[in-house]
Amino acid sequence: MSDANSILILSTCTATKAADRGDRSVPAEDLYAGQQHRRLMRGISAYRDAGQPCGPLDLQILSAGHGVIAGDMPLRGYDATFMGMPRARLRRRASRLGVPKAVASLLAQPRRLAVLLLGSDYLYAAQLQPAPVLGASTLIFTSPGTAKRLPDTPLLHPVALDNRDAQRFSCSLVALKGELVARLLVRLAAHPEMAMPLDRAGLLAWLQEDSGAGAVRRHPHDLAKAA
Repeated sequence: MSDANSILILSTCTATKAADRGDRSVPAEDLYAGQQHRRLMRGISAYRDAGQPCGPLDLQILSAGHGVIAGDMPLRGYDATFMGMPRARLRRRASRLGVPKAVASLLAQPRRLAVLLLGSDYLYAAQLQPAPVLGASTLIFTSPGTAKRLPDTPLLHPVALDNRDAQRFSCSLVALKGELVARLLVRLAAHPEMAMPLDRAGLLAWLQEDSGAGAVRRHPHDLAKAA
């Protein structure tokens, strides 16, 4: 999707797959059943149901089995993950799947906003060093250690998350990235005219405003526009 008004969401595959899919092909976004993905999809559904008021949403998934794939790409279940893989093997596999080139291409496209939900192993697979060419303000939700290793470039905004943030948002750490991006999309759906802060402290405070635990599951709440 090359629409300059689009919002890119780049998330990861999860080891947990939907149990009732059998050997049937289903859209990739319906295949994964991990906590991060399930929470993320609640926000995506809310944003789509609102008519995508801040621009079309481009969901891409970084898969250890297939590389970078669109959310609507038909897939069968598979058993592969980058998590815990030795770095040399991970780098070889990511290169074989074309991950670095695909991620670079996605991030270089002009957009309204790009949002990445990538842990350390998946960011390593993406190989963002040296500084990537960015076509939009880019938020990366990741761990504190990984955030420190990201390149320092004006459009790149790391959002480092730890157990204190999980407690703050009444969420497990493994699900936190999905919860926060779901809240972001819900707020964008409800109030596309508002401005969204891009600094970590301002963004987390904004995501917490008027949203109690489980707000994404109940209804679209107070949202914002990403410029």
